[in-house]
Order: sequence, then structure tokens, then C-alpha cells
Amino acid sequence: MLTTLTDYRLWALPRNYVKIADAMIQEILDSGAVFEDIADAPVEYVESRGDLDVIFHELRGTKGCNVQACYDPYIDPPAIFVHLSGNTGRDNFSVLHELAHHQQRVGDAWADVTEDITDRAFIKELREKVANSFASRLLLHEDLIDSAFGSGPVTAAGVRWLFDNSAASMQACLYRSLELEGNRVVMQADSDGRLFFSAANSDELFPPHKDKTQEEIARSFDRLQASADGSLVVRGGYGIQHLSGKSYTNVVLDMVLCDGCVLVIATKGRSEQFAFSDDGEYYQGSVCHDSFLIKDSPGRCSTCNEPKCSKCKSCGCPDKQPPPCTRCFMLLSVNDVRAGLTAHEYC
Repeated sequence: MLTTLTDYRLWALPRNYVKIADAMIQEILDSGAVFEDIADAPVEYVESRGDLDVIFHELRGTKGCNVQACYDPYIDPPAIFVHLSGNTGRDNFSVLHELAHHQQRVGDAWADVTEDITDRAFIKELREKVANSFASRLLLHEDLIDSAFGSGPVTAAGVRWLFDNSAASMQACLYRSLELEGNRVVMQADSDGRLFFSAANSDELFPPHKDKTQEEIARSFDRLQASADGSLVVRGGYGIQHLSGKSYTNVVLDMVLCDGCVLVIATKGRSEQFAFSDDGEYYQGSVCHDSFLIKDSPGRCSTCNEPKCSKCKSCGCPDKQPPPCTRCFMLLSVNDVRAGLTAHEYC
């Protein structure tokens, strides 16, 4: 079905980038392309089109895009220049991301819409989101998504399954998970908690800056390695830490090891998607800050139904938690409160 100028206008202003991406994919399929051919071999598909070259070489950097590639529409034929990353999945995503920029440029209806909107920053952001969605939805089609998550919630283990069973990069798998139901932050980090990628799909949780090391990921790495399936769920802990010094600790961090990295799905605390009866989940005492397993808890609070800490016996009730430090916003210890402090001595 032909996507009209009116369709694109209806989708553009509310930032419905998924529908825009799907429409552009459908236009390609309507021209005779086969979905599986694009998904399984993106480079070969683009090279077979005849209207676009793919050139692999060293790039010093790319402006505007969040991938290691760029699109040049001003040469004949237009070309996608890709910096070989050594990771086939990442290169596939980069090629399809730039193909989306080509489609956005040559599609008359969409080009007219973007020219009519005067907020250029808005259009730049929307174009990037369309390109990301276009690439991830081609590499990770609905059958794969169903196999990874079924009717259940988005999990880090499911994202790892996508990576293991597709031609997509880890970041493409994380990005695709953002398009599924529910609010979340996704992260990819190394064993020291240094981030390679972070993003969110709502204002409920904000993604940390890539320059901010995540201490909870770092201190959980040994436990991840020791676990039978390389997975771990932590409630609270250091939470999501931001460059401002603030931390959001009312959070559930679902983590897995994946090809030497740590993949994280972060959701708001007390989420029903994690069963209270799961003995593999870690909680944190709100007073002592020590992590403990549910099976080691002396019981649940009759008010909040959160497990009590095995050490300090604290639960999740707000009135039983110490106030946050006025400088770093991490919770004060019970001794700080007793001493009348409103900030940590070391802040």
C-alpha cells in the first residue's frame, strides 16, 4: 500500500518513528525486495540495488549519526561509507541505518514532510530514530521477537538470545527492545561498568551518560560470572548513576553476560514483571546497603510486601528509609541520621 503525504504528516509530529520506518520498509518490499534477503545479508542487498554503493574504509568519525558510517547523497551513485568495526552485526546495522537515510531522502512524500517542518533539531532527531528503527526492525523481525520474549516481559536473557540468533549487533538488539511494550532503560557495559551504549524509551527512567561508570554493574560482575546461566537480577543497589552525581535507586537491574559484555534491562522498582518468589533476585537493605537474596530474608513487610534485609531488617517502606544526602542524593546511613547529618562527610 502506498504511503501518502498525509500518512507521514500524521506520524511525524507525535514522533511515531516506528510507523514511519515500517512504511519505508514496506515501500522497499513493494519494489520486489525479499525481507529475508535484506535481513540475512544487508550489504549484498544494498550492493544489488544498483542505485547505491557500499564502500568500506577507515573513517575518522561521523557527524550526526550514532553509527560508524555515513551516507553521501552528492556523488553518483550515492554511497554508504562504513568503518569496518570487526563486528559483522554492528556493520550490518550501520549499513541499514544509512540505507534508511537514503530512503528518507529519495522518498518524495517523506522529503516533503521534513521540508515543511521548520524545527530542524526535531527533524534531525526524528530522522535518526527512523533510521535506527528501520535497521533494527529489518534485522530483528517479529518471529525472532516472539521467540526471544514470547508473551512475557522484555528480559536481558531475551536480548542475549536475539544477539545469538540473528545478524544484529548487541546495540541493535537493545534498541529493538525499546520498541516493545513497557518502559525501560537499556545498557551495554564492560566488566568495570563502563558503558558502550545506553538509551531509554520513556521519561519514566533516564539513561545514564556513556561517560558515567555504573558501579552496580561493576560490583555485580563476579556474581554474573559465578551464576549458572550468566544472569542476575538486582533490586536497588547503586541503581542508575548520572553525571550530575544523582542516582536513581528505585530500580530493577536485569543483567546478563553476553560475548564479554554485560547487557542490562533496567525498569522501575517493584515491577510486577519480576516474581517476588524468585530466589535468584538480589535486594538491598535500605539502611545497611548490603545486598541479600530473597531466600535469606527473615520475611516480608506486611505493609509494602518487600522482603526484609537479612542484616538490618529494613524493607521498602519510604518512612523506614533514611533520607538522601543533600549533595550526592545517595541514601544516608542510619549512623549519619543519628549524628544529625544531612550529607555524607565525604561529599
